[in-house]
Amino acid sequence: MSSKPRLTKLTEIERKFSVASPGAEPSFEGLAGIARAERDEPVTLEAKYFDTPDLDLLQHRITLRRRAGGADEGWHLKLPVATDSRSEVHAPLSQELPAQLRSLVAAIVRDREVTPLATLRTSRSITRIVDDNDAVVAEFADDEVKGIDLRTAPDAEILWHEWELELVGTSDQDLLDRLCRRLIDAGAEPSTYPAKLVHVVGPHRTDRRTPIRPCARSSG
Repeated sequence: MSSKPRLTKLTEIERKFSVASPGAEPSFEGLAGIARAERDEPVTLEAKYFDTPDLDLLQHRITLRRRAGGADEGWHLKLPVATDSRSEVHAPLSQELPAQLRSLVAAIVRDREVTPLATLRTSRSITRIVDDNDAVVAEFADDEVKGIDLRTAPDAEILWHEWELELVGTSDQDLLDRLCRRLIDAGAEPSTYPAKLVHVVGPHRTDRRTPIRPCARSSG
């Protein structure tokens, strides 16, 4: 008898930003408590998102995807917690949707079929932000994204550029605010899309949108 895939769970605290200039780059130098920023080699992420025909998951601010590439490839189920945070459940990469993940949303999808909704291809550059104790406390992701809505426009590709800022091993909202202001100073704006998937399928396809938390520019 085969064993069930091992699930892992974490809390994701992040903010997303739109950025018009592909050459823009924020600076994290001079921030109190931050020692340095380390950039990793770019990676390519291939993701396929799944939902019911009536978008029951998206209506509840839930996303389900299968992603290949990067350090955390596999199946990801993201569940809302608060404005800036979501609970994320991971399962190992496989061809079929793990039954354990489907069981977590069974009350929402019931017996409805869960099928591919969209595909996203992301070229991602990660910068790790390290504090004075030599611990990574945040990750800044610079993403070039290509998305396809498989149900309504399978032959049309949507292109956009966005930034993500995610806390690592901490829930320090003051740190998140300070880092966020550096992105605003570099020309970014808080994204009107709570998730990449919504950017592809459109906010008109869901009734419940996540409010975007504003960030002020730094005073100096």
